[in-house]
Amino acid sequence: MKIHITNIYNQLGTQGIAQQKIAKVAKEMGFHEMGMFRYNTDYDSDSELGTRLDGIIASLQWGDIVFVQSPSWNGLRYDSRFMRKIKAYRDVKVAVFVHDVIPLAFDSGEGNLRATINI
Repeated sequence: MKIHITNIYNQLGTQGIAQQKIAKVAKEMGFHEMGMFRYNTDYDSDSELGTRLDGIIASLQWGDIVFVQSPSWNGLRYDSRFMRKIKAYRDVKVAVFVHDVIPLAFDSGEGNLRATINI
């Protein structure tokens, strides 16, 4: 069994710094990094996004633990697909480390807040 933690790259400001620092401590404790890159996901087809996410979780195995640092800053579509892919593995346990709730921070509407909570 391995323990993984997500880590965002290309996210400027305190949001990126916070995730990088937490991932650094986790790696010192033996966690395996699932590196993510902050980019505009609007141009990815569903197939392209799926392939990208498959690469991020390539080292995941049944029974592993994943600490997801949220948000990924890649949008709800990305985060939702990412969580579904992780949960497709049998006996994988997921813990979500919430840094920010984008719909609350940027008042993006109740629908986006509900979608974020569902993720």
